[in-house]
Amino acid sequence: NICIVLNPICRCAVPLFFMMSGYLLLSDRRTEEIKPFYREKLPRLLIPLLCWNVIFFLYFASVGEKERSFSAFFGGLVNNGNCYHMWYVYTLIGIYLLAPFLRRMTEKLSAGELFLLLAVLLTLCSVQPFLNIVQPVHIHLSDPLMDGYVCYFLLGYLLGNFTISKKMRILIYLGGIVGFAISVGGNTAFCSEEKIDLVFNNGYAITHFLIASAV
Repeated sequence: NICIVLNPICRCAVPLFFMMSGYLLLSDRRTEEIKPFYREKLPRLLIPLLCWNVIFFLYFASVGEKERSFSAFFGGLVNNGNCYHMWYVYTLIGIYLLAPFLRRMTEKLSAGELFLLLAVLLTLCSVQPFLNIVQPVHIHLSDPLMDGYVCYFLLGYLLGNFTISKKMRILIYLGGIVGFAISVGGNTAFCSEEKIDLVFNNGYAITHFLIASAV
C-alpha cells in the first residue's frame, strides 16, 4: 500500500528533469544553430555514456551476469545501455537531436498552437494506450509521432515561458491532486493479492503529466 501511494510521486522525478531541460534548451536562442548545438551538447552525453557502458559491462561480466565478448558489449551499447538506468541518457540524446527543430517550432507557434501539438502527442502516447487497457476494443489509430518524453520537454517550455493566470495555476494544482488520487486509486483497483499491477506506472500516463505540471 505504501508503494502504491508513493509511486506516482517518485515516477514524476524523471519527467521533471525532461521538463527543466525543455524549458532551458527551448528558451535559448543558441539551440537554433544546429551544428554548433550538436558539436557542444552531444559529446557531453556520448563520451560519458560510452565510458559508463564500458564500466558497467566490465562489472557485470566479472560477476558472471554478462557474456565476456565484444558482441555482448555492443549489443548492450546499442540497446539502452549495459545497465537498466542508462535508458534516460539514450532518450535524452534523441531529444537533443530534435531540440534545434523544436526550438524553431516553438518560436513560430503561439501558445495555443503549442498546446494543440502537445494534445495531439499526448493522445497518441498516453490517452490511447490507457483506453486499450480499460476497454475490450483495441484502438490503433497511429503509432506515436515522437517518444512520449518529448511531451514533457515541450510542456516544460510552455509552463516556463508563457504567463499563467492565477485561475490556471489553481487548475494545474488541482489537476496534480486529481492525478495523484487517480494514480493511487487506479493502481489499488488493478492490484490483487495474486498480482501487483501498477497500470498507472507507465511513464507516459496522463496522471504523471498532471502531477509533474503541478510540481
